[in-house]
Amino acid sequence: MGLLLWGVDRHMDGQRAPALVLAFLSCLLRPEVFPFLVAYGAWLWRAEPGARRLTAGLAVTLPLLWLVPEWIGSGDPLSASSQARGEPPWSLSLTERPWLAALERAHQLAGLPVELGAGAAAGLAWRRRSAADRVTLALAGIAFSWLAVVVAMVEAGFTGSPRYFLPAVVILGLLAAVGAARLVDSAPGPALTSAMAAVALVAVVGPWALGRAESFERQAKGVEHLSDHHGDLLATVDRLGGRDAVTASGAPRVSPAFLTHMAWATGLHIDDVQRSRGRGYEFIAAVATTKRRRPSPDQLRGARPMVGVWRVRPPEAIVKPPATR
Repeated sequence: MGLLLWGVDRHMDGQRAPALVLAFLSCLLRPEVFPFLVAYGAWLWRAEPGARRLTAGLAVTLPLLWLVPEWIGSGDPLSASSQARGEPPWSLSLTERPWLAALERAHQLAGLPVELGAGAAAGLAWRRRSAADRVTLALAGIAFSWLAVVVAMVEAGFTGSPRYFLPAVVILGLLAAVGAARLVDSAPGPALTSAMAAVALVAVVGPWALGRAESFERQAKGVEHLSDHHGDLLATVDRLGGRDAVTASGAPRVSPAFLTHMAWATGLHIDDVQRSRGRGYEFIAAVATTKRRRPSPDQLRGARPMVGVWRVRPPEAIVKPPATR
């Protein structure tokens, strides 16, 4: 998101080539940037012929940087796309109306005051249409176009993870601030009337902002705890003798929240850890993680304490199903 905002700043300052490079770097991180990168590149091709060599070079480089590293790492250049459409149980694409679920998530992330403020900014900019207002309208168009792209992705089978929506939500937040300032500034009458308008605005937005602040505090604590659990997971792997010792009997098992980290810590492919059949170590976090409840005493039976919250059930303690004749 920082790269995108930086790119907007460079474009407004007349530095179009750096803006294109920043959009290109953003696209490497978030594929949703691609339609906007194409549109900006096409416009720049016509507007600034001197930037055509750069535009062509980035157009050739982008698919190489997208596909070649994935091809080398997994053997499948489209592996990342397949994983993104894996549709885990929480995926919005599995709901009855994926497009509606995506819009509801966007509304939950932004909130009604932000939406109203952004709408006010766009409406006032459309009415005045000065040079600065055209920037406001362009940002509003980008935000709503981004949401349209994400909604289409969810319909196509992508999960609709909250991170897909964040760039649009951040832009809407900026527009909401612009809208609030312009509403207060456009209040008729003397300064007292403007002050009263500002107080009314705070009275409306204040309770929502306080509620969001409490939510952010809970999220920050959750992120801190989860970070500690990830660090303790690495320490547990080391205490067991490292990746070779942990994988000697087979791929380890771990909850979905730690799949990718376990794969990295053990040098295994994510699919190997995800499809573990219980022949190796079983790592159990003795706390609630993400939406999973705290493990019961029966689930922890045979698992010995290790580092922090982690309990590990060694291969010999895992109960095997009886052999069928």
